[in-house]
Amino acid sequence: MTESIKQPEAKRLADELERPVGTQSTYSAMQQAAAELRRLHAEVERLRAVISNAAHKLEQQRVWGGMDWTYPAMHPRVWRAVLEQLDAALKETK
Repeated sequence: MTESIKQPEAKRLADELERPVGTQSTYSAMQQAAAELRRLHAEVERLRAVISNAAHKLEQQRVWGGMDWTYPAMHPRVWRAVLEQLDAALKETK
């Protein structure tokens, strides 16, 4: 199944952990774990978007050479922008 059809595993586990099955403290711990799983899922999705955007910017630099694609030397503006975008995303992670 593709990811767009199937519910992400982290969200499924979060939903499963929120069901009450014991003492109040156990339930509270499960709720906290579910919240953390959701936070991690959102962070992973954000990082995937940043990486996808960076890959797209790099792919835009390729040139058709008649037989195959080539990657000529990139202008520093291009690679620097991609590097800064990836660096900023990494700094935002905990």
